[in-house]
Amino acid sequence: MEGTTPNVTECIHGFDDGLCDICFPRIPVVKDDAGTTAARGRASATAARRSSARASAKTTTAPVSRHQAPIGPRRIYHVTHLNNLESILTEGAITAGARPNFDLLAPDARVERDGIEVFPGTQLTEFVPFSLSPNATWWNDVRSGAHYSSWSAEARSIPATQYVILVGTVAAVGDEVVVSDSDVSGSEPRFGVGPVAGASLLQRTLIADPDLLEPEVLAPRSYSIDDVVLLAVPNEPVRDKVKAMLKAAGGHAPKLAVYPPWFQPTDLDH
Repeated sequence: MEGTTPNVTECIHGFDDGLCDICFPRIPVVKDDAGTTAARGRASATAARRSSARASAKTTTAPVSRHQAPIGPRRIYHVTHLNNLESILTEGAITAGARPNFDLLAPDARVERDGIEVFPGTQLTEFVPFSLSPNATWWNDVRSGAHYSSWSAEARSIPATQYVILVGTVAAVGDEVVVSDSDVSGSEPRFGVGPVAGASLLQRTLIADPDLLEPEVLAPRSYSIDDVVLLAVPNEPVRDKVKAMLKAAGGHAPKLAVYPPWFQPTDLDH
């Protein structure tokens, strides 16, 4: 319309100011000849002021902890049933939107979750979900008996020793990583897109959820088996089955580890 200009401070994906690395790109910081850091242009100054304001607001409420390390090396966890693992290995990746042979969710819950928009025009089915803890709240409920109605009848009847956990890193997801501050299926989760915005969102989330049992990490399109750093199994018989699957699939074989605690119920104090 004549006489108006677009509001360039609004994210086209619908995120709050500063929660999208695509619409609010971080300006590179460079070293000058004297070894000091200098930001370039008014955009850098604005970003620096915003960053300073956010940091000041957090200092009185968020204690310094090991969780505040860079987000890239942080481990992420994808739980799947043994019946689904073979197809994942054959494809060479965990693929977004793929219909699993064994679905943890009840049909109605699956339809509801699949219909969630991460941001306008982009649905959850376009992402591979990961947890930020092997003791995530949802997974602890499943391995404790899957009592909620959102879980499938199969999930309630099959023991946790029939699952495996594929472990990767946020860095392997890349710049398009999306982080939620809570279970995406829950009430009004907030999202941060990109590693910087995601780290900022998680740092705020740590106040209420220091073990990050609720947030999710979403990988667009797929997550390659080549980027899986560890494949955790509950016991030695399952390890032998997975070894045979890996051998039959060929290609990259992640490190296998038998770690029963990740498959046992935990009494979490929320």
